Amino acid sequence: MPNFEQPQSPTPEREPKIFFCQDCKNEIKKAGGFFSIQVIGTCEKCGGMTSTKSLKICRKCAKEMHICQNCVKPLEQSEEYGH
Repeated sequence: MPNFEQPQSPTPEREPKIFFCQDCKNEIKKAGGFFSIQVIGTCEKCGGMTSTKSLKICRKCAKEMHICQNCVKPLEQSEEYGH
């Protein structure tokens, strides 16, 4: 009998919703989680919108420039995708 199963495509890696450096992740963990003001903020780099006023730069700039959205420090390669 022939096998008509479709090959499974690899699952694409999910990007984080927020780009944080390890130092900021550690501070957030110590604080018990990420607490943010539910008000749209302004990106210091492009003038666009951030998801919350507590972030300094938007997700797009963080991804393109490889920097933390919170402290604007350069991200290590392993931090870029939340590993």
